[in-house]
Amino acid sequence: MSKRVIAYGAAGLVTLMALVAVYVDHRREPVWLENPPQLGQGPILVGISPGLKEHEGDILMAIAQVNDEAHCTVFSLTTESNAKVVLKWLDTEACGTTRAKPLDVKKHVEGMWDCKNGRAEVQFADLADPQLRYPIIVHALGHVAGLAHDFSGPSVMRDPPPPMGQPAPGLTPQDAGALKGRWCP
Repeated sequence: MSKRVIAYGAAGLVTLMALVAVYVDHRREPVWLENPPQLGQGPILVGISPGLKEHEGDILMAIAQVNDEAHCTVFSLTTESNAKVVLKWLDTEACGTTRAKPLDVKKHVEGMWDCKNGRAEVQFADLADPQLRYPIIVHALGHVAGLAHDFSGPSVMRDPPPPMGQPAPGLTPQDAGALKGRWCP
């Protein structure tokens, strides 16, 4: 193969990659869950079960990140009894019964349940890894607010989480804007 063909091939590949990157950036719209929890109007009141209090700092930082990126109060911390969404460790019940249907099942977030009464639960199976804990909580909050997985580029809603040692991305600007429009009218 001649050097000229290789040069044209490489230039063409670089051009194609640049066009794809521009297309992905501009066409990206928020991806919503088909059946998100029906939690009424915002802000979404979040309660932390007593067993998960050891991770309250990470939960508060995750709430602050989503609120900051959306430029409004999507989530607000409250008592467990007043919460629309309760964050807790995995157990045998969801929404007070073992018959609740999971909406989303993952390795680190065992499940999210729509309790059908304006409330939801997120149950965590494992938050031991300090590098994954924070993005997993932000990811779960994204699902609570109605966002689905996003495979179009760097996003905290991408699944699986980033590899060890890589920083976790935040919400895409489109997702942040969509959350603001949905939860902060």
